Amino acid sequence: MADIMSFGEALERRIKTLPEFFQPIAYGAAVILLFMGARGALIIIPIAIVYVLLTSSTPLADLTNGAAFLLTAIAAGALAGLSYTLIGRYVKRVGPLGPYLAGIVTAAPYLSVIFHLDTNRTSHALFQAMDKVDYVFLAAFSIFFGSIIGVAFRKKKEPTRRNGEHAT
Repeated sequence: MADIMSFGEALERRIKTLPEFFQPIAYGAAVILLFMGARGALIIIPIAIVYVLLTSSTPLADLTNGAAFLLTAIAAGALAGLSYTLIGRYVKRVGPLGPYLAGIVTAAPYLSVIFHLDTNRTSHALFQAMDKVDYVFLAAFSIFFGSIIGVAFRKKKEPTRRNGEHAT
């Protein structure tokens, strides 16, 4: 766990060297990468590779599909960061519901990509078409997880000013 934490801290230092516009995009991808690492991806991925090589009739196709699946999840995190950069940071300032709306705007693109991933394993396609029920669940999950993100946005402390100081 300490290795993941030190990796996370080093990653954050590198992200802070990026231009301000690109930081949320990099943070979005990094969050997904760190969640994967914290959940044991470094242990599970080599085991999964060996399992696929031993049991699959099309190991190269299955390994390619698995790598594309993981990279798509990371790209979806970056898309969530881009959504925050372009829309969320401005919506966050709109009254008391702003942080929650910003959270929804941030969560929706990530969840949209994840909902489109083909996880039924009946085909080798990476993405699947969604039906009406999927869109209902996508909206519900976007609101739910976006609200949780909104709570985090609300708790983020704004810089305090001393008496008489004005924002520059």
